[in-house]
Amino acid sequence: MAPLAASASCQEQQMQRRQQQHHSHHMMNPSVSPSNAAAASIITPPPSPQLLLEGDEMYISSDGKSHTYYRLHHAHHHPASIEYLLEEAYDIENARKDITLLQQQSFSNDDNCNDKEMTTSTPSKPTTAAQQPHYLSKIFSFPLQEINNGIQKGVGTGCTTWDSSIVMGLYFGMYPQELLVGKDVLELGSGVGLGGILARVVSKRCMNVGKSNGEEDRVRFTLSEVNRDIINMLRYN
Repeated sequence: MAPLAASASCQEQQMQRRQQQHHSHHMMNPSVSPSNAAAASIITPPPSPQLLLEGDEMYISSDGKSHTYYRLHHAHHHPASIEYLLEEAYDIENARKDITLLQQQSFSNDDNCNDKEMTTSTPSKPTTAAQQPHYLSKIFSFPLQEINNGIQKGVGTGCTTWDSSIVMGLYFGMYPQELLVGKDVLELGSGVGLGGILARVVSKRCMNVGKSNGEEDRVRFTLSEVNRDIINMLRYN
């Protein structure tokens, strides 16, 4: 029986050594799940500028408004080489935006400066020495009222207008012949109407470039929503 006891004792010692080795290996290379490994190895830097989320503190300028400018570059075939800029003045406290559409166009020294729109324009600095001076002139402005308290006391449709609406409105408006003329345009989920109103204003302006008085291309816009409060605000805007 002694050899069996000794054999059993050796097996116990070997098991203990294996457990110690396994424990030591585990401490040096702890096993983690793939998700934990990813979380431990990937560090996402904070966005710059910081994104504002619901509940974050918002800092307002001295006049209570934020000012943002948008520009959508046109293709080479765009009529008269006109670029449109949009100024957005946001009265955050009253959930109101004042939208101003500006026209930017470069003029050479040979251009006729008797045009009223040119003489009332404001020059802006060229980005390179080779570029001609640029002039900005106000085309149209309109107020856009958001729903101050949101829908059902939460963030939702009607209480925020998005940058994508501005991009959509400018893009469709600057290419009316290709995208809009002769069509009935229906916008689903218009919110308080920023995208649709802007598309209509810019497209009407672009369609009138180079046309005589009384000549106008046909395009019809219909903006839609499902919530009664939003529809009322959409109609108001």
